Amino acid sequence: MNSHKLKRMFISLLYPNICPFCKKQIEWDRYYCESCYTKLDFIDIDKIPGETGGIIAVCAYDEAARSVVYPLKWDNYGYSAWAAARLICDRLEALGESFDVVTAVPMHKKDFNQRGYNQSALIAKEISAITGIPMSKGVVKIRHTKSQKALREAERRTNLKGAFKVRKPADYAEKHVLLIDDVCTTGSTLSEVSRTILSSGAKSVTSAVFAKTIKNG
Repeated sequence: MNSHKLKRMFISLLYPNICPFCKKQIEWDRYYCESCYTKLDFIDIDKIPGETGGIIAVCAYDEAARSVVYPLKWDNYGYSAWAAARLICDRLEALGESFDVVTAVPMHKKDFNQRGYNQSALIAKEISAITGIPMSKGVVKIRHTKSQKALREAERRTNLKGAFKVRKPADYAEKHVLLIDDVCTTGSTLSEVSRTILSSGAKSVTSAVFAKTIKNG
């Protein structure tokens, strides 16, 4: 049994393991109920085209996905981070993808201090623990930006221009990088962070998210 499984088993002795979808208790080595798993609207294409290395997404951002994302985004719900990470890892394994380093979309210091944590970093940390891929926090957000929600796609790109910086280029130079976020809407944030990392000498950047907003029609 590896150290990651030992840690999960130890935690389960102190706190019951919970399915983040339905909040029912499950066995210590599970990440979710099978019945909840079947409710996810899985995305069946390998990669969604993007401006850089494409986006690997587990499922559509619908009601079932929101039941995991909301508690993670607003309540620091660790069970959601574990489940999202496990599902992303399963997808990466199925696609035969391998990486040298994993990193998360960073938050500006002001937003981080307000929330108290970075939900994407929690997922990335768990992915690192599951896979053994080293994690880096070498990219930072240096400029506070408007919320992306109310902006059009072109405005989103302008809003993020120059907002990120690599402070540890050696973490990414000549490496295949896995960039993690919880949810992708238009991909503007992932694209801008990817370009920033590529500018530091990375060989490639592939984004992976738990859920992706799917446009109807």
